[in-house]
Amino acid sequence: MIGGAIERATNFTDKVTMLSENGAKSVIVPMDNLKSILID
Repeated sequence: MIGGAIERATNFTDKVTMLSENGAKSVIVPMDNLKSILID
């Protein structure tokens, strides 16, 4: 398990790419925020 800080992603795609490159196997996204993340 890789832990990390919780922060707002300004560019969700870049953030997920960076997490993947650093070994993250999954990303937890609150469903309440999913719509705003996909629109940004």
